[in-house]
Amino acid sequence: MDLNRRQFMMAALAVSALGASEALGAKEFGRLIGRVKGFSATQIKTHLAYLQLQEEKLAEVKGYLNEVDLSTTSPFYSDYRALIRAYTELTTSIYWHRLYFEGLSLGYERPRSGLSEAIAKAFGSFDRWKIRFYSLCQAARAWAVVAADATGQLYHFCLDSESEGLCPEYQPIIVVDTADHAYLFDFGNDRAGYAEAIIKALAWSKLEERFQKVKGGKSP
Repeated sequence: MDLNRRQFMMAALAVSALGASEALGAKEFGRLIGRVKGFSATQIKTHLAYLQLQEEKLAEVKGYLNEVDLSTTSPFYSDYRALIRAYTELTTSIYWHRLYFEGLSLGYERPRSGLSEAIAKAFGSFDRWKIRFYSLCQAARAWAVVAADATGQLYHFCLDSESEGLCPEYQPIIVVDTADHAYLFDFGNDRAGYAEAIIKALAWSKLEERFQKVKGGKSP
């Protein structure tokens, strides 16, 4: 069992022990539990518990970094290298998870004009984009990302590690967690079903806001 799966199962056990009424994970996302179309309360709660585990571990790592001996630092192995790598990986993963949860809606939303027009321009039509987006969600092992360059041109990116970053030239607009902890309870191995549910659960108002910031404009 790999680390992600072990951490996911730890989060699942935490949910089971605490019960359905206990809020887990980042508190600002607790409003999503039981209210995201196509996703059970258990799936969202467990995913938030996974995020909480990462946040707690990051706080622990920060404490160790304040005390670590820097005199033995090495590119091969040292306590400092191990800690700073953990800090880098956890910070990046938490960043992606927050973008993902921010992009989920409490109810069905229609795509906003600015982003939907940019999608159609980049991929031929909005419907053609959806086909490619479904495929992107099934192809990526960690994150499926729709990102924009400084001109507002959109591109698809496939990240295979939770802690992978994106080239600074591109700003993430749509972020989908494609690791198994994001869908295992509700969809099993049905990644296509998960991708279909995600597109119905996107908070297009938030995504439009991100897109307009890239272009330096204002949301309509």
